[in-house]
Amino acid sequence: MMRQAGRYLPEYREIRAKHTFLEVCKTPELAVEVSLQPFRRLGVDAVIVFSDILIPAEAMGLKLELGDAGPNLPEPVRTKADVERLRLFDPEMETGFLAEAIRRIVREVGGDVPVLGFAAAPWTLACYMVEGRASEGFASVKSLLYHEPRTLHELLHRIAEATIPYLKAQIAAGAAAVQLFDTWCGELPLRDYEDFALPATQEIVSGLGGKVPIIYIGGQCTQRGLARESAGIAGCAGPARRIAGECRPGGVVWAPGKNPPSDPGDNFCASRGGPHFEPWTWHSPEYAGRECQTFY
Repeated sequence: MMRQAGRYLPEYREIRAKHTFLEVCKTPELAVEVSLQPFRRLGVDAVIVFSDILIPAEAMGLKLELGDAGPNLPEPVRTKADVERLRLFDPEMETGFLAEAIRRIVREVGGDVPVLGFAAAPWTLACYMVEGRASEGFASVKSLLYHEPRTLHELLHRIAEATIPYLKAQIAAGAAAVQLFDTWCGELPLRDYEDFALPATQEIVSGLGGKVPIIYIGGQCTQRGLARESAGIAGCAGPARRIAGECRPGGVVWAPGKNPPSDPGDNFCASRGGPHFEPWTWHSPEYAGRECQTFY
């Protein structure tokens, strides 16, 4: 269960009735409380800090609005000049509320419960920064890709440069693992994914230097490249048995289970012992592979 908070919980909805989403993200005591609510109720194996993948976009200089209608960046990045105006930032100075929330959660749950941090993968954050909001088809960012590929490469590189210290700050605060969400990687054909999205994501993986496990959560585009070469754990949204053969030695591949699974090949954990498949469903966690259960 990879969601960061139980947004269906009455105690969460009570807090949200009094505070905006962004206010919860930026107020450590509120972020800690909503992060811990599912842990208290369900006894899950890890706690995911409450935040949002667009927080770095604001720290890089974009105006951010997070309302009930979804995220909005009213001044999107559309040109080379826009990209050049984006700034790197000190995560302790600009986003210190997130590190403080992680430190408080770690103190609250103790050393036996992993706390997970996260960020957007560069392509997915670029989609929001160029479009301004979630957009069917993502026409603007795709136009940038085909008409100004160097500009898009530079944008992806700048996002990666900013994300590395952002995640390092989360790790220094106590995150036992970090997630990279590539929600919109499925918008790209595999060749474009490998030419644009993958190198920027690998830049982050390399920049973190193996300090903690990295959980890459994307779509079927994870079937090559990243799962084989970079991330220790890859989560994917579709049939994923093929990924296991490409995952680097010592890695773990996870795919969300169905209830019940219609095809064991769609629902498995590839354990560290080799090409071993463990069917897993939301309601039968006892069948999960041990390494996967550690993080899920």
